[in-house]
Amino acid sequence: MPKSIVVNLASYQNEPPAKAASRVLVSKDNLILLTGQLENGRVCVIEQVGGNELAAPLRRREATLWVSPEPLKRNLARVSKAFREACSLDATEKWRITVPDGDAGVVPEAADIVVEDITDREGLAPLAAEPAKVPFWVRCLEEQMDLADVVFPGMVIRDVYQWRIRRTFLVKAVDGRTDNVARFAVDTSAVRLSADTSATTTLPIRTVSSRSPAASPAGRPQSRTTTTTTQLPALRAQRPMTPARPASVAHTHPRSSPRRRIQLEPIEGLDGVVEELNQFLSVFNPEAEALGTSDESCAIVLQGDEGTGKSMLLDRVAATGWGGVYPIRSNDKLSAIQETFETAYQQRPSIVTLDNIQDLLIEERSNRTAVIQTLCDNLDRLRVRGGTSSAKNNNGDNDNDDDEVVETSDPVFQPSTTQTGPETAQVIVLVTCRNYLKDVPAILRKPLRLDDVIFVPFPDLSARRSILRSFNMALPPDRAEAMIAHWSQNTHAFNGHDLWRLCYRAKKLRRRLNLQRIAQEKETSTMEAASGTEANGELSGGTRSSPRQDYLTDHDFEQARAVVNPSCMDGINVKPRPVYWHQIHGQQELVQALKEGVDMIHRPEYYEGLINPFPRGYLLYGPPGCSKTMAAQALATESGLNYFSVKGGELLNQYVGETERGVRDLFERAKRAAPAVIFLDEIDALGGRRSDFGDKSASSGRGPQMVPALLSEMDGFESLSKVLVLAATNRPEALDPALLRTGRFDSHFYVPPPDAAARRAILAGWARTMRVSHTDFDLDRLAERTQQYSGAELLGICQKAGHRTMRAFTAGQGPPVITTGAFEAVIAQTPKTITNEVLQHYEKWAALIQ
Repeated sequence: MPKSIVVNLASYQNEPPAKAASRVLVSKDNLILLTGQLENGRVCVIEQVGGNELAAPLRRREATLWVSPEPLKRNLARVSKAFREACSLDATEKWRITVPDGDAGVVPEAADIVVEDITDREGLAPLAAEPAKVPFWVRCLEEQMDLADVVFPGMVIRDVYQWRIRRTFLVKAVDGRTDNVARFAVDTSAVRLSADTSATTTLPIRTVSSRSPAASPAGRPQSRTTTTTTQLPALRAQRPMTPARPASVAHTHPRSSPRRRIQLEPIEGLDGVVEELNQFLSVFNPEAEALGTSDESCAIVLQGDEGTGKSMLLDRVAATGWGGVYPIRSNDKLSAIQETFETAYQQRPSIVTLDNIQDLLIEERSNRTAVIQTLCDNLDRLRVRGGTSSAKNNNGDNDNDDDEVVETSDPVFQPSTTQTGPETAQVIVLVTCRNYLKDVPAILRKPLRLDDVIFVPFPDLSARRSILRSFNMALPPDRAEAMIAHWSQNTHAFNGHDLWRLCYRAKKLRRRLNLQRIAQEKETSTMEAASGTEANGELSGGTRSSPRQDYLTDHDFEQARAVVNPSCMDGINVKPRPVYWHQIHGQQELVQALKEGVDMIHRPEYYEGLINPFPRGYLLYGPPGCSKTMAAQALATESGLNYFSVKGGELLNQYVGETERGVRDLFERAKRAAPAVIFLDEIDALGGRRSDFGDKSASSGRGPQMVPALLSEMDGFESLSKVLVLAATNRPEALDPALLRTGRFDSHFYVPPPDAAARRAILAGWARTMRVSHTDFDLDRLAERTQQYSGAELLGICQKAGHRTMRAFTAGQGPPVITTGAFEAVIAQTPKTITNEVLQHYEKWAALIQ
């Protein structure tokens, strides 16, 4: 015996689209109680509880039963406003919901649908008075019902558009009944227009135990009184394939007009992306009708970083003139989003654009779930249906596993007979995002929705050259190509927008220089005129002969490059303190290795067959203050690579998962800005030894937990072919051994305290800019006296020696120049932090990893 529940009716928090109008939402427990499982879309019967049946018949209607995506009390059920008004369901009364057993609980296909034109507009003739136009309106109605999927008596279809006229229709009966629901089938359901607006109908009501009627005329329940209708043929049965256009009609429905081709012209620097996009757009071209294809999505996603040209591509597609353009903006309300899709469908062929979907689906949006559901529904409705298949929703029946949205499992607009070619709603949906997996919810990434993605990359060398050439800059004719080649090679990690900013800045600087030159010439001319040197028009002639420097120069670009950085480097210290290789004393082996690493990035073909794989991770270890950080800064200065510097502790975050995210983001930005250098100072704070390796005291906090994230980035699926990773530490023994294996930080360089020659060079470099005694300043003696001092300590000694000299001179106790004696006095008071035990510790660790 069928089970039932008694509930009160509540409204939706957000009115659903037409497709969900007939749905009754109940709690998960109630759905399992009524159906025995989590099965959406079954027929349910809503009956009024209580009341005087003798005074007035108790109301009873059919609907479809669905689980609520949001928590719902067991004594409540949600019903749309459209269904409640159509069926006269009073929210103040109690209602019993019952689900029929067996096949009676399956939503049948509608065979005969009777509708009535209820448009109330002054000066608009009734549709029944224009029988020649009825087939065209019926076709529009069928398309609206196709969108709605489930139809029911009392359903109101508003704003049906044809010949610049909008009409409203009311579904009066479905299969001769006024209390049921049925699924609209594209190939078998017939729509008829009622001519008698006053006719009443008394129809049988399906009981819980009755079986659903077959979707054929013979299987329909017979009514005791039927509506009076005009004898217009059913559209599927007798309507001509290409009906003649009435003489008074300005244009037919868009589907009746010839289809236009849509194709993008090549775009400099985006040839591959345009080719992929044109392959997608070819499905909407007329020649695609002759091919039998599988189902395809109507949407394409363009993924790429900011400034790579995604929005420009949307504008180029819109500018083809193929159809109207209907944008969805990030601040659009749910109703506006649904209205955009409906309007695009009515005005097809059309293009719906959704730029930066991540801004529309932000987590803070209160109705985010409803927006996602609306996008799912409309993408399902508008997809291209192939010419060989029929059947169910290809998205499968397990969409309810998604935590955000309870998804449909019913068939959605699938043709049930073989066609000669693809059938499409002629609506193209273009979406852009920055990170496809992060920005697009999983339920939208399912097949036939937003599953087709085109990656818009950062321009490479060839693309940058093409983009610069496309700007049509005023360059010297004899040097134009050379300048373009030079600046395309010196704009690593620049996207199209960054290149435009660079050129705009250079033009701006050139214009200012020209204005200054003109002002100076004018001032000179005025002075010459005042002194009486102008004669016989020589001044004006000379002014005309003076060439104007309107061409851009390398100097203009150099000035612009100093202030324009790649967008992907925003928030990063891209200008470290200038340090040069000649300032790194006593580290020739390290300097040579870093130079070779940079050269392998720029000239990989030179090393192929000799070195494989190329080293990418360099570990610098040694006592504090011995120029490990200076070596990284020299690499950034001398190589010209984009430089990312971060201390390990800066990435640590108290919230779970945020530190790992920081590591991923750092490497992701470096890959986008490649060729680049990542410098991880104090890496022991980030990649400390995990407890499994037996040294729990070597590190603490969340550092050891970051090792898997760091390992994943160092030897993950995405290659670091154009990214060098330098790490520095004073405590190499604290590092996790996994970080030191081949392919990770496998190049180890001990950076010891400077030797005597290096100490002398450091002191000499400092002395060149200071006031030192010419007769009493012995560099060799000072280099010998400062053994085992670090480079940082040597600079500290120099500073203190200067202070000591200044105080002595102020007190009248010495000359105003620094002497060897001042240094020796400071050295005697400065303890050594690098002891023999410290050096032996590094030597032992180096021996262990050999």
